[in-house]
Amino acid sequence: AILKADGVNYVRLRLWVDPKDAQGQRYGGGDNDLATTLALAKRAKAQGMKLLLDFHYSDFWTDPGKQFKPKAWEKMDYPQLKTAIHDYTRDTIARFKQEGVLPDMVQIGNEINGGILWPEGKAGGRAAVSSIVWQGCLMPPSAA
Repeated sequence: AILKADGVNYVRLRLWVDPKDAQGQRYGGGDNDLATTLALAKRAKAQGMKLLLDFHYSDFWTDPGKQFKPKAWEKMDYPQLKTAIHDYTRDTIARFKQEGVLPDMVQIGNEINGGILWPEGKAGGRAAVSSIVWQGCLMPPSAA
């Protein structure tokens, strides 16, 4: 309510795949798994705010210096990784729609100028980066 009262009309929510270590302990510094992000989206939408959903495609923060794959995707080969990205994006958008909080905008990756989902999507391989990003774009929010 504070943000809305001060004129904020859009929120950007990050989404991590599984922000916990191998023992199930949260990393700290943010716990934006699907359940948490959905709860935050509901609060924002209830205030009449628009929503930008930022897919990190990682278990924790990504930035130009680190783009680690989620634990569940670490051993996947490149074709499997592309399928996982597509399916995860599709299923997540469908869940947001089911919960009545369809994003108004979607961001594929976070700070991906150094690539995405390393090592397959390292910046030196622009074709790989483009192909990975494209997998996230194949399911627009309106089609979920």
